[in-house]
Amino acid sequence: MPVFLQGLRVQFFRGIGPAAAELGPFKDFNFFVGANNSGKSTVLDLIHRYLGSGKQEPKPEQLDSFTGAQTGPFYFAIGMPASDFKAASVARFKTATHQRWGDRSPTQYEPMISKISEALAPNGFVWLQLRSGKPASDLFVTSQLIASLVNVLRPSEWENLWAVMTSSSGGGITQHWIPQVLSMFVENLTVSLPTVRFIPNNRQIGKASEAFEDFSGRGLIDRLAQLQNPGHDKRDDWTLFEQINRFLQTVTGRPNAKIEIPHDRQHVQVHMDNKVLPLSSLGTGIHEVIMIATFCTISQKQIVCIEEPESHLHPLLQRKLISYLQANTSNQYFVATHSPSFIDTEGAAIFHVTNDGSQTKISESVLRHERFAICTELGIRASDIVQSNFVIWVEGPSDRVYVQHWIGLIAPKLKEGIHYSIMFYGGRLLSHLSADDDEVSEFIQLRSLNRHLCVIMDSDKATAHTKINATKSRIIAEFEKGGGKAWLTKGREIENYIPFERLHESLKTLYAAKYHSPCEPSPYAHALHYWPKASEGKRARKIETSADKVRVAKLATSKPMDLAQLDLKKHVTDLVERIRAANT
Repeated sequence: MPVFLQGLRVQFFRGIGPAAAELGPFKDFNFFVGANNSGKSTVLDLIHRYLGSGKQEPKPEQLDSFTGAQTGPFYFAIGMPASDFKAASVARFKTATHQRWGDRSPTQYEPMISKISEALAPNGFVWLQLRSGKPASDLFVTSQLIASLVNVLRPSEWENLWAVMTSSSGGGITQHWIPQVLSMFVENLTVSLPTVRFIPNNRQIGKASEAFEDFSGRGLIDRLAQLQNPGHDKRDDWTLFEQINRFLQTVTGRPNAKIEIPHDRQHVQVHMDNKVLPLSSLGTGIHEVIMIATFCTISQKQIVCIEEPESHLHPLLQRKLISYLQANTSNQYFVATHSPSFIDTEGAAIFHVTNDGSQTKISESVLRHERFAICTELGIRASDIVQSNFVIWVEGPSDRVYVQHWIGLIAPKLKEGIHYSIMFYGGRLLSHLSADDDEVSEFIQLRSLNRHLCVIMDSDKATAHTKINATKSRIIAEFEKGGGKAWLTKGREIENYIPFERLHESLKTLYAAKYHSPCEPSPYAHALHYWPKASEGKRARKIETSADKVRVAKLATSKPMDLAQLDLKKHVTDLVERIRAANT
């Protein structure tokens, strides 16, 4: 999917005050997550009102002004990656010097342009203010910026670069050389943004004959009628209509479900189970998700802002919506939400929005523990477990990588977040707590929230005859008593299921400078331990016990794996059958 808007810098807008928010790099899906009244819709409001094709110079309304202790003029700028700025500047240099050198412009100037580009983008972006949709060089080239660039090149380099680009001589570094070079670079830039669409929180399919002017729902019936019966020169519209029907079939679980607009255009009708019903009769959640999917389907190669799409949507519908948009649309999305279900969307950018009482702050959440902190603030409750079709409890992130891979080998159509969820219990629970500890009891009580669940545990057995601890014995008994699945690894730990050669190929690749040879293979050995190198490439005397489990897991599962290891295939097959049963 395309990324039209790469980055955004905002200051003195709504709740954003003197501490400018620098946001980026944006992805195809960008989620702004925060508690109520944190300001998570601020960026969406800015994008859909002030950006997009045909928008002129922004003139903010009075209510948009920041009203804190320190105020200032409304400011926003588009982020251009430094690499793009450099490429455009090199092209501008070649254009300016073409008459003098033709296609053989001297290459010694490109390192100078690289230094300028890097200096302009300390955080990876060159920030450009727009006027009539184009970068405004007079707003970019300020006295403060000129002063910051004086020492980026030697004075003679600035003069030479300026002289060959302008065919001039003389002048001064701050009066002519720097500002005129920058102006020539910026004036050559193009920032092309598509139409921006906004889907508000209040959505309702309107009546027939209403104009289709926004994405509130007014005029949607007439637009669907056009897609259903397009003219001979608009057959692509019918393809879009069929995509919407396929999504309806997915969310209802009915392979023959179909939308139809009747001749009087009074309702959106659904043919399903040999009945014809108004779409609204299927429930608010289906009604809402079909509306959003329809808006996004008919908006191709655009920027779409969606405000709280989770309203009235079960978490499963939220995930199905995202999966549909990823597979069937070509838009870039900016979504304001307080739903934790969106946080694990693969490849998405997640921005955490907070308000300390004086101003809104927005920061990108990259690390897993930061995303966990967001979920804690949002108040993920037991209901999140209740609403999952099937829950798999694992110790940590590397276990999740393996389980996802194994399920995918047997049942590639089963997707995490839609058909099952993977949650972490942490190694301390089973290794360091007694069987009657309160935390163990609370974990076992989770069975009452969802009977479709599995817990996967390392046996930690040093030999085939080693007994497991009392905590694990209790959890196995309690889970199996309630109809759940308790999977205790046959070997010492989950990594013992990975073919020995594959696992050590991964270790050798990741630790090439350190790895010497594998330890003796055994189902009860520490699978990730290996002999490191000593001086002169010889084997060291002490075994290396530390390895990045997640990196090893990702590399080991980068190609299909043989499941014929210990009792792996038996457990994965049983797990897949349970997940399928929970989804029927």
